[in-house]
Amino acid sequence: MYRMALLKIFLIICIASFIESSLAGCGCGCGYTFDVMQYGAYGDGYKDDSKAFLKAWNATCGASGPTSIMRVPSGKTFLLKPLAFYGPCTAPNIQIQISGTLVAPSKTNGWSNCQGNTWIYFSAVDGLSLQGNGEINGQGSRWWKKDTYVDDDQYFNNYGALRFHKCNGLQLSGLSHVNSPRNHISINQCNGVNVSNLRITAPAESPNTDGIDISQSTNVTIADSNIETGDDCVAINTGCSHINITGVSCGPGHGISVGSLGAHGSYSTVEWIRVERCHFTGTMNGGRVKTWPASAVQVSNVYFSDVQGTSAGEEAITLDCSSHTPCDNITIEDVRITSEKTGSEVYSTCKNAKGTFDATPEVYCDQ
Repeated sequence: MYRMALLKIFLIICIASFIESSLAGCGCGCGYTFDVMQYGAYGDGYKDDSKAFLKAWNATCGASGPTSIMRVPSGKTFLLKPLAFYGPCTAPNIQIQISGTLVAPSKTNGWSNCQGNTWIYFSAVDGLSLQGNGEINGQGSRWWKKDTYVDDDQYFNNYGALRFHKCNGLQLSGLSHVNSPRNHISINQCNGVNVSNLRITAPAESPNTDGIDISQSTNVTIADSNIETGDDCVAINTGCSHINITGVSCGPGHGISVGSLGAHGSYSTVEWIRVERCHFTGTMNGGRVKTWPASAVQVSNVYFSDVQGTSAGEEAITLDCSSHTPCDNITIEDVRITSEKTGSEVYSTCKNAKGTFDATPEVYCDQ
């Protein structure tokens, strides 16, 4: 009878655990779920919920089991000061399920102690997944005044919204990212990243608000997302390889960019970048490669194929390479760009580039 009673108690506990964990998409004994409300979050959009999020994170990161889940419930708005979430964690899979809204401080003096010049910073958390139908709002408009930033490719005084540093196996899906002061999402020194079904928005005139900024990372896939910002939809920086971007709608913004590379004479390497089935609407550029005038940078083996559309400006295709290190093995195949203005013509320019060019407007290169 005693053993039977123990067995019944165990079954009751397991069934209760199954009911709770199944709401998070896993079965009995798979891990634990930690709701930020249970750690003192208010969720009213006015009181600071930063400490509650850190407590929930410490519990999530330290829990055992194959999966540990931190839950941000719907119908709530959580005001967060700059936060840093550090790993490594005990569970191999860490999920943060965001159904509510996260908002940054609305005043610039609320941004202090930012790790990595970022509002929400993740470091060394392998197997991390951010998912849900919630919103991450950086409230960046106060930072977009001209006295708080300098021009592109320089040091910025304003901050990014999300930064992932050394987070291998990272997954980002479903969320809306709004009005970051600077980069909406930064991915640095990560391997095996999957980004899908995101919506990233900021006004066309907002400076330096890249959608996704990637550096020193490998095996990154960005798919089926909509990015409308004031700068690059996706920026790919030095040290990146095997980056695949597919099914992305971009615009307004500056397009999808590689670079800038070779700043201050530094050696830069970017390779195996693939962009396909992407749509650009109202962007400054489509796809582009940007370099500083540095001998450490060699642009070669670039392939443009099946690019169709219209150009608002007269110069539709630009290849402007260094006379010291000309671009080599550039292929432009089946590229057809016309003017969006009836009766107007567009043209191409090409300097110091070698390759094969099948395009409209035709490309004639000075070599």
